[in-house]
Amino acid sequence: MTDAEMSPDMIWISGWGFGVPFSLQPQYAFAHDGSRFTQLAAPIPDRSDGTFTVTLFQTDGDTVFTRSYPFRGATIPRRVADSVVATLGPAPGHAVNTPVDLARQVQAEARRRMSSWYIPVETILLGLDRTIWIGLRVTDEGRGYLILNDRGDPIGSLMVPASTRVRQASATRIWVTATDEDGLSSVVRYRVSGL
Repeated sequence: MTDAEMSPDMIWISGWGFGVPFSLQPQYAFAHDGSRFTQLAAPIPDRSDGTFTVTLFQTDGDTVFTRSYPFRGATIPRRVADSVVATLGPAPGHAVNTPVDLARQVQAEARRRMSSWYIPVETILLGLDRTIWIGLRVTDEGRGYLILNDRGDPIGSLMVPASTRVRQASATRIWVTATDEDGLSSVVRYRVSGL
């Protein structure tokens, strides 16, 4: 079994591990009352359209649902991909007993395995009222959220500024952290209507 088959979102060379750029490691979220947890997963896309999967479990191990949702990925600009790949490799001074060309090997493998399209999802959150909030990739419009009910049906969406993250939510309220130009964060609560 190859490295890519064992861990499709990781590159392992000479004992060093690096994430494949623009991939999504599985994300997990747990209910505040400990009754359930969820997983968000998305394979590295090999074409512009793909799917991400949400699975909801009870803590006894029973699966409540597994659903896949289609998406059309935005193209990753070449300059962005090149910039990210150029940063891969061990930090200077930390490459003890490693191949001299480790950074080159990692960068070559990253170029081979990374996608040409962004995965649109980044995070998952279980709401206080059994809603499920999927955090989308930040765009020029801001940070979007897809909201699902406890059966996995989409029931709404929400857009917040890019400097804002939803930290807790329900169908009627959200709690966010907002970061200002000075890098200072504050917690703000908003009322939600229309879900």
